[in-house]
Amino acid sequence: SAGASMTLFCYTCIPPLLASLCKKERARLNNLSVKRPVSFLSNDIKGNAKLWKWAYQVVYTRGFESNNGSGDFCIAPVADMFNHH
Repeated sequence: SAGASMTLFCYTCIPPLLASLCKKERARLNNLSVKRPVSFLSNDIKGNAKLWKWAYQVVYTRGFESNNGSGDFCIAPVADMFNHH
C-alpha cells in the first residue's frame, strides 16, 4: 500500500497526521510475523516474504477492525466485489 512504500523524504512532503498514519502502516508491514502457532502453515509459507506482503495488503485494504475490543481485523468474504459491475 502507499503508506508502506513511502520514503523518509515522502513523509516530509505530506501533512503530519497523514505522515504519522503512513509511518505506522510501514512499521506494521516491516514487522509481519506469525504471532501464534499455526500448524497448517508450512515453513515455506511462513518464510515467504512476498506472500506475507500480499496478505498484509489484502487485509489492510479490505478489512476492518472488530468492534469487540479484541483488536482483530476481519474480512467479509467477497465484500470487495460489491463495487464491481
